[in-house]
Amino acid sequence: MGKKASVAWSEPVLFRVAAGPTETEFQEALAVVQSYLAAQEPPAGSVAEVKRDASPEPESDQPEPTDATLPLLPSTALSVDGGVEATLFTGDGSGLTSVDADTLDGTDGADFSTDAELTSALSGHFGSNDHDGRYYTETELSTSGGGATVHWTNLSSKPAGLDDGDDDTTCNGAACDGTSFTNVTAVAGDSATSFFSTGRIEEAHIADEIARDSELSTLDARIDALETLHGISSQEPLPYITSFEATQPQFEQTAGAGTFSKTPPAGTNARTGISVITTTSITTSFTGREIQSVACIGLNNDSDQVSATIFGVASTANGGNVISGRLRALWFTDALCSVAHSTPSSVGGGTTLAQGTYTQIDFSGNPPAGATAMKIRFEVHDDNGAPNNGDDWAGDDVSVAQ
Repeated sequence: MGKKASVAWSEPVLFRVAAGPTETEFQEALAVVQSYLAAQEPPAGSVAEVKRDASPEPESDQPEPTDATLPLLPSTALSVDGGVEATLFTGDGSGLTSVDADTLDGTDGADFSTDAELTSALSGHFGSNDHDGRYYTETELSTSGGGATVHWTNLSSKPAGLDDGDDDTTCNGAACDGTSFTNVTAVAGDSATSFFSTGRIEEAHIADEIARDSELSTLDARIDALETLHGISSQEPLPYITSFEATQPQFEQTAGAGTFSKTPPAGTNARTGISVITTTSITTSFTGREIQSVACIGLNNDSDQVSATIFGVASTANGGNVISGRLRALWFTDALCSVAHSTPSSVGGGTTLAQGTYTQIDFSGNPPAGATAMKIRFEVHDDNGAPNNGDDWAGDDVSVAQ
């Protein structure tokens, strides 16, 4: 036999027969493949026998040809009646024929969606409630309190002065609870006009607000004094409640001698807060001293019962003196309590004031028809019993309801 021939394949090198060939056909096919791989003669009489010149080749001094210099042998068609599965390709597969392209990758073409089907499916998803919960919706982001949380560094258009991460308020190590500005320091460089635009708190601004509050309090006190001086009263709604503290409705003395005061006399204390109503002297007549509400109290109607309460106490230094007190309702037909009703008043029963312990004194009665407003008056008297060591007293915690 001559020199060994070199053979190159442009189609599959190895084959695995999946199904179909008989044992004889398989052995013949295998012999053909092996002969090409070994450059040997195929078995005589095989269906794919490669015939060569049997004459011995003359000796030559020419170098033995290599795979690079030998021409490719013509491909030999391999026909298998059945399925063949190739495990390795060296070519581009163009030599394969009669291949079902639909199932070449093991998946039928009908299993894939068309462009139209994909477009329809996406359109349906856009309008559905099928939402990925990892992302906030447009509604959540645009609604206050919608639950969307965004990191500060991801916000845009932050106001000047806040975009540096410093809120420009210093509390000197103390808690900034928003109720006290004692520990807030001034911020240098801010003008008064920039206070509201930048949200910064300056010492000067706080001082201005405190001054304004003081001025308003002083003005309120002056108005109250003028109203008392000129007999003008502002109307209070029901229920009417006062303990005679600075910001609450006040009482005044409108008739009788003695000096009206809000300081508890010796032998008494305020029931609530620090203020009471009292006079430096009283008489043996309930009408000897008139101490009543400054404000006109508006009635809800002229048919429902009005109930009023005050607490009174006698001084522990009064000795054997017995002091009594009672409430009187004064009826009016105007909002300023300047026009008395034809039934000017209704009075409750007298109650003895215990020494050193507050006693509740009550009034109840229906307003006369046509009454629209009222005032409440507290009347006291001394029985002038012996020993006559004193007649000090105090009243506190008035309430009126209808």
